[in-house]
Amino acid sequence: MELLPFSPSDDDLLAVAHAWLARLAEGDYDAAFQLTAHDSYFGWTPDLIRRVIEGYGLPEPTRDGVVHRVSTRPGHDQARHQAVDRWPARAAEGGATSLGEVRVDVPLDGDWSDLTATFEIRQTDKGVVLVLNEIHVF
Repeated sequence: MELLPFSPSDDDLLAVAHAWLARLAEGDYDAAFQLTAHDSYFGWTPDLIRRVIEGYGLPEPTRDGVVHRVSTRPGHDQARHQAVDRWPARAAEGGATSLGEVRVDVPLDGDWSDLTATFEIRQTDKGVVLVLNEIHVF
């Protein structure tokens, strides 16, 4: 997983999220999975990430049979909607500290979609990591 310094900038945090999107656009779900930390509550695996993206936020095929794919970010290097929200430190899983949340839109099939990836900003004893929380229509 990508380990950031204890006081990462918003740009540092977004760079990890953008790298995650880039690995997905390459079809490398394993590499994307390895960029982030994972909370057992959500049960993410590379295969589940793939299925949720292909199903436009649900882990099963869409009714119309369309299989969605992450594409490169259309038109520019920034996500259409992206945000870094920070909050006062609070306890998280395993003695870590939750510092906030990162959200980025997921480009699908050559255009921006309503699918959003949400990551917790978590401080560990070694630095700060992003924890994949949800991939959902936001």
